[in-house]
Amino acid sequence: MLAITRPKVTLIDPKNSDKGVIDTMTATSPDQAFIQGRFQSGALLSFHLEGGDPFPGQPGLTWHIVGEKGELLITNPIAVMDIMHGGAKIMLKEAGSKEASEVEIPADAEVDKLQHPSQNVGRLYEAFADKKTESYADWSLALRRHELIEEIYQRWDGKNARDPFGVKAEYLSRV
Repeated sequence: MLAITRPKVTLIDPKNSDKGVIDTMTATSPDQAFIQGRFQSGALLSFHLEGGDPFPGQPGLTWHIVGEKGELLITNPIAVMDIMHGGAKIMLKEAGSKEASEVEIPADAEVDKLQHPSQNVGRLYEAFADKKTESYADWSLALRRHELIEEIYQRWDGKNARDPFGVKAEYLSRV
């Protein structure tokens, strides 16, 4: 399910934030995304991406992974970890335990010198230079992700929030 919950978006000049709002625009892309499904392995996925600033005092990203051997709780100050992951935290709770422990995130001295989001690009370039790309997405995976995104948008036409399923997106009828 996709939704626009904040139909008016304020535009602020990033070079002069003291100037305040310079325009208000109508949102054309969803600021809420709920994705649920089952992986081929049988594992379940429940994902909610919420636009806007995080709730005061809460992280921008909370990712809870539950498995038969335990649980991981990953938090990050902003919702998009590939843009900035400074302040990310990983907690591990093994099955049957009542305690959780923090998982140390290994430092990468060379890439950690770069600013965000250059760190992720630096790691990717490094992996390609070292021919260690098996952990990174390739064109085949990118195509599958784009097909998934296309299907999600096909089910949402941006007009009827009460019936968001099975409606062919308006932009597809022009293709």
